[in-house]
Amino acid sequence: MKQGLANVLGRVLTVFFALVISALLLYITCITVQPRIDERAEAELNISRMQVLPDAEELVKMEDIELIEGVRDIYSAADGSGYVVTVDKRTEFGNICVMIGLDPNGAVRLAKVVDRGGGRPSEEGAQSYAYYYTAASQAHFGSAARARRLVEQLDETSYTASDVLSAIATSKAQLDIIGGDL
Repeated sequence: MKQGLANVLGRVLTVFFALVISALLLYITCITVQPRIDERAEAELNISRMQVLPDAEELVKMEDIELIEGVRDIYSAADGSGYVVTVDKRTEFGNICVMIGLDPNGAVRLAKVVDRGGGRPSEEGAQSYAYYYTAASQAHFGSAARARRLVEQLDETSYTASDVLSAIATSKAQLDIIGGDL
């Protein structure tokens, strides 16, 4: 009887110590590794912001503004060369996050899909979208129909041209609200 009780007590103590050690390891990981992961992710986002607004020397986050639905954040170029609006869009394939670089007049400089919740595009689809971004930045507001026609065939990706165009429209609506030089 004593030996059976000792076995049960030994197992309970083993499980208890395993839980305590696991919790301690999780805590150590959270305070040492997670901040580095967050820093790396923020650095990648900053690189993307500079890519969609390459003329800007420095971008400053606009803190005290009301963001419309779908807008994650908005940055303003310190030199007045434009804005970068980050938009989260829900699509039929999952969520996408699009960064849109806008000049001070609201014209699209460049758009970049920075996160895809529904998988990765094929290499061919990614190249086609690179062409689309160029076309959209040149033709989106001059001829939106032309920009749409250029990308209708891009169904190999996890998002569609209309999803990106919708994110661009959301970014322009946000710029209208904050009073960009439109």
